[in-house]
Amino acid sequence: MTARTARAGQPELAVEDFSFDGPLGSQGTRIERIGSNHFKVTLGHAPKHPEWCNKLQCHIKQHTKGNALRLDVVFPGGGAMSLNEYFHSCSYDRKTWHPVHWQKGRSVSKTADSLVFPVFEQDTVWVGHQVPMAYEDVVAMVARWRKSPHVTVHVLGKSLGGRDIHRIEITDAKSPSPRGTRWVHHFANQHPGEHNSQWRMVGMIDWLLSTQGADCRRRTLCHFVLMMSPDAPSHGWYRVNAQGVDMNRSYRAKGASRTAQAHEAYIVQNDLEALMASQAPVTSVWSMHTWGGNVDPLVTPGPEMGTALGPWTDLRDAVEKHDPRDLIRPMRLRKNLGHTTHWTDGPNRQFGITAVLCEGAGAIDTQEANTESGRVLMRGIADYYRGIRNVKRNSQVYPYLCKLGDDVAPKLAWNAASPEEHRAWRTKFKARLKALLGQQPAPVPLQARWSTQERLETDLFLRRKVYIQSEADYWVPAYYFLPKRRAAKTPAIVCLHGHSGIVPYIREGDAKQREKSTAHELDYAVHLAEQGYITLALVQRGWNETSHDTPHSCHRLTMSAFLVGRTAIGMRVWDAMRALDFLKTLPEVDAARIGAAGLSGGGTTTLFFTAMDERVSLAMCAGYYCTFRDSIYDIHHCICNCVPHMMEWGEMSDVAALIAPRPFLVIAGIKDSIFPIAATRRACKTLARTYDVLGAPDRLDHDFFDGPHSWSNRKTLPFLRKHWGPLDAVK
Repeated sequence: MTARTARAGQPELAVEDFSFDGPLGSQGTRIERIGSNHFKVTLGHAPKHPEWCNKLQCHIKQHTKGNALRLDVVFPGGGAMSLNEYFHSCSYDRKTWHPVHWQKGRSVSKTADSLVFPVFEQDTVWVGHQVPMAYEDVVAMVARWRKSPHVTVHVLGKSLGGRDIHRIEITDAKSPSPRGTRWVHHFANQHPGEHNSQWRMVGMIDWLLSTQGADCRRRTLCHFVLMMSPDAPSHGWYRVNAQGVDMNRSYRAKGASRTAQAHEAYIVQNDLEALMASQAPVTSVWSMHTWGGNVDPLVTPGPEMGTALGPWTDLRDAVEKHDPRDLIRPMRLRKNLGHTTHWTDGPNRQFGITAVLCEGAGAIDTQEANTESGRVLMRGIADYYRGIRNVKRNSQVYPYLCKLGDDVAPKLAWNAASPEEHRAWRTKFKARLKALLGQQPAPVPLQARWSTQERLETDLFLRRKVYIQSEADYWVPAYYFLPKRRAAKTPAIVCLHGHSGIVPYIREGDAKQREKSTAHELDYAVHLAEQGYITLALVQRGWNETSHDTPHSCHRLTMSAFLVGRTAIGMRVWDAMRALDFLKTLPEVDAARIGAAGLSGGGTTTLFFTAMDERVSLAMCAGYYCTFRDSIYDIHHCICNCVPHMMEWGEMSDVAALIAPRPFLVIAGIKDSIFPIAATRRACKTLARTYDVLGAPDRLDHDFFDGPHSWSNRKTLPFLRKHWGPLDAVK
């Protein structure tokens, strides 16, 4: 479009020529004529937000050719949202757009400004916000993209206005890499009026489907939700859906909820959670937005950054390398601000994965430059996320093992529909698990030797060391914590440590160990004793004074055990059973209320110990409960976690099903890099079905906290009080 003088004799524009309905509309907008081709436009407001203006969008149906146009635009609802924050565009065909800039700018006024258009060369014109994108444009592009063999289009559901919400999945249909080994990225636009960010994603998609994107397609799965609120363009809504909910404040880090969320937000988050629970969970989530200036990405790193891959700055540099036009500002680090309802923070908080707030491009006023910025981003992502997940480049073994693990169908997977079916399954599976854990030693009479040297007394408890005979040639070292204020009969908890050894778990050691104890809340045996519970902290076999090597003998213990028909887990479970035998002999212990608690390797023993010994009345398992397939099988772990043939017969949820209906608390950090939170959530949902069948859904609980591989006390005391009741009057 070029400016030139209006032609004499041309029909002038009239109010009736303007339509604020249709693919690009502006709900509640009024127009009145001021003079020749000069109109005043009064904007309406967003649903439930009289302080937020709808954006000016319209179709001028006729009489534009040969006429210039001036629109004086006002919003009577105040300046909470500037009507002129970004440029507008006009088009003859809704395909080729030309920028039109405000005369004043929001620094002069946020509620009144003018758009002056050049003389039009055709007889019908579309006007829209930024570089507009109508829902109908999305439908047309989806129809084009789905012709590619590398594209799968998922219709996630319907908007409140009855429009489809699409997720476009792109990956090479013939990739040699199993889905579970590919990097997975999720891109979604929340604020529907931020059209430049939508065109940015179009550029990413087009690059992925080009010849240049072939290698990236083979190694990645990319998901795109171009328009989370597809009802918005026809109404001019900038931030909201029909319910008036700010769509970037519509996340729910506690989990998707049909009743607690905006309609479309629930649909998209529910789908994201399904992806996270799949064999190809999302690696990074990109929240696509627009603000002033050029594209402005801010990253909250997930577990792959700085470990499996280089630091986040490598991603910044990879993007910059492909950006000769400086369309994108250098990526910046963004701390998770803890906003549980923001799509910019929520997924990182819920799943512990990389989250990118991809803002900016308000100054990029052409469709071509916006799509090019997307191509630049995608090239940088492809460079940074090199190879495939957890695999050295050119490795053939790992993809083979992934397929092997994916193809396993456990022979005794839990599938009961009634308590009776559960009991029948339980008999079979428990017998099989007992065999898998290896031969048990010959029983010996219970003996305990109290150390006369190791003793610690505080204001709250007395700690003594004791040795408990587990088998003929082995005594289990343990630390017994006896609260000073306690009932005549007090509940007791067998506490099991992980791969830091016993020292930080009992608040001992040097400054580094004590710091680790505090940072990861390893001292749960001490903490629970301070709260009035008797605790017995075992030294797990192969650790500390029971170790042949330094600092532990897990490898030697496990390999030797395998060769003689035993397992490290089986030995440690046997030790825990003998510890429970010991506790039952103590007059101060309430034998009906003995529990188990453990983190990491201690969580391993806790799970199997509680599954095999019905005398354990409840359990708290941290940093372990997940799926074998997604943790022990897929990620490097100590060999002591291995039970030969385990996945042939059951998953971790099947082991836990032996605990039901006894109370079971799962504790997991959403940033745990060795027990992925997505798989933990999936395993909890699977286990919940067992508790439901047994009529005890309230006995299964979880604490998914914002942290790494560590313990959390957020729910431990409420859990104990709920299922054991309050501690009796103290003595």
